Amino acid sequence: MFNLKVYAADAGAALTGRLSPPRIALVFFLGYASLAFGYSLTIGPLRGPDERNHFLRSYQISEGRFATAYRAGDGWVGDDLPASLARLSAALEDHKVHRIEPSQWSAARALRLAP
Repeated sequence: MFNLKVYAADAGAALTGRLSPPRIALVFFLGYASLAFGYSLTIGPLRGPDERNHFLRSYQISEGRFATAYRAGDGWVGDDLPASLARLSAALEDHKVHRIEPSQWSAARALRLAP
């Protein structure tokens, strides 16, 4: 009669014998890297639903402002950022379309980002 427990144990031993922990980590890393590379080719920069917000927040942090400003009177939350960042966002247009046209790239490259 076939013993399932022995078979499962033998299969596990064979698998762990062939794939050591560093190799398992390498397999996961290579799988993740290939998926990330494919995703980066499929979706253009600043094309995710909230990528522009992440970009603006990273700019704010790069300037050393870790906390956002809050004005109690009107409930405004945020920070003063350079107007050139708004022009960059406008040059790249609608983020719902995943493809960035060459004219959008040209317009974005022509901008001078002033801090």
